[in-house]
Amino acid sequence: MLQQTQVERVVEYYRKFLHTFPSLKSLAMAPLASVLRVWSGLGYNRRARNLWRTAQMLQNSGARIPDEVEQLCQYPGIGPYTAGAIAAFAYNKATLFIDTNIRRVYIYYFLFQQKDITDREIMYYVKLTLDSVQPAKWYNALMDAGSILGKLLPENPNSKSRKYCKQSSFEGSIRQLRGAIVRKLVMHHSLHIDELAHILHISENRIQYVIDTLQKEGMLVCEERKVYLGSET
Repeated sequence: MLQQTQVERVVEYYRKFLHTFPSLKSLAMAPLASVLRVWSGLGYNRRARNLWRTAQMLQNSGARIPDEVEQLCQYPGIGPYTAGAIAAFAYNKATLFIDTNIRRVYIYYFLFQQKDITDREIMYYVKLTLDSVQPAKWYNALMDAGSILGKLLPENPNSKSRKYCKQSSFEGSIRQLRGAIVRKLVMHHSLHIDELAHILHISENRIQYVIDTLQKEGMLVCEERKVYLGSET
């Protein structure tokens, strides 16, 4: 939930999500539509679908959540950063990973005079300074420090990173339209494409393009131009 989303926004959704789905089993057995309804409003709805699919995979195989990065990366939506964070915070494993706040700390203290900095260069210092005894506490402290630096410094150290790019405008974007469609389906359960286009003041062609994409991702179902939230199984 915290990926690309501020803590203040996440807390309310986190509590509601755990109240509704207190275990992997309850999440795995829920219809995707129910999961999306609880998640809706937080943004990046694919995260909810990936979490739901991971819960199903773990439930079906009788497996526990892995503590190794390589195994974690086999699940939907989990890459090296997420896998490293899960292993560190859930199992206190001394993994190596970088997020935007961690990147900010290391650039500011070790690489501030450089430009076009790669994560490989940053990872050298992450490995050099890692607290291998209490990695979970260490990473928590790093993330907090990075967040504070971001508020205090006039120049964002991350602008020196090769990975840095200013986020494109949200207003009028495909991402905004994706979220709007899901929210409307949460409210109305199902809508005709004509109705969605009218409600959102968007052309049917643009609506159809986004719906086709969401359907391919398994986020919703479109039958005879009537649109529903993700499949019920």
